[in-house]
Amino acid sequence: PGRREEAVREGLRSLELFPANKDKWIYQHRLFDLMCVFIAVGEPEAAIDRLEELVAASREEVSGPLLQNSPIYDPLRSNPRFQKVLAQTS
Repeated sequence: PGRREEAVREGLRSLELFPANKDKWIYQHRLFDLMCVFIAVGEPEAAIDRLEELVAASREEVSGPLLQNSPIYDPLRSNPRFQKVLAQTS
């Protein structure tokens, strides 16, 4: 508690430091990290926004089996948007 804003701010800052046009690989990993921050602070819609961007950028980095089995995604599983992303990757 109390560090939510700081965590989100630093996650967003990491995307500024490594924009996709500068280093796509690092950008995707920082995008994943930011998605995890949004999950951790209880912002599922913002997390799914980042997940959708990850899937659009690189389907090989975000596979259906990963989404189905990784406990990272447990807080998102009941969200219809997550289910839609899952269907797109399967």
